[in-house]
Amino acid sequence: MISMSNHSLGDSKAIWVPDAWHSGAPYTPAIRQGPFLFVSGMVPVDLRSGKSRGETIEEQTEQVLGNLGEVLEAGGAGFADVAKVTVFLTESSMAARMNTVYARFFSVPYPARSTVQVGPLARPEFLIEVDAIAVAG
Repeated sequence: MISMSNHSLGDSKAIWVPDAWHSGAPYTPAIRQGPFLFVSGMVPVDLRSGKSRGETIEEQTEQVLGNLGEVLEAGGAGFADVAKVTVFLTESSMAARMNTVYARFFSVPYPARSTVQVGPLARPEFLIEVDAIAVAG
């Protein structure tokens, strides 16, 4: 595990979830720039262990959005502050089932969103990845 803490990048601030696992890849979970919070793609892993979680799209969506919530909180935001979401699915046929879980995390007015089918994600067991942009006070 790589130990990271929030640190400043000029006018930007790197956001890290305390005690969270990090793959060591060259990315930051989120960047805060003024009121904007740009969240990297969240995947279905346990944020403490880095182990994959969930076999179905419903289970993986639950894990991914739970991870997104932790990163948003670390950046001083919440689901109500999310303005834009991009959902990456390995199969577009899973969209309706993903939406059932997604609707439990977001409320009207829902964030603007793109949903795209992609090739394999970072690990072969991943069915979904989600990134987001939030605007927090």
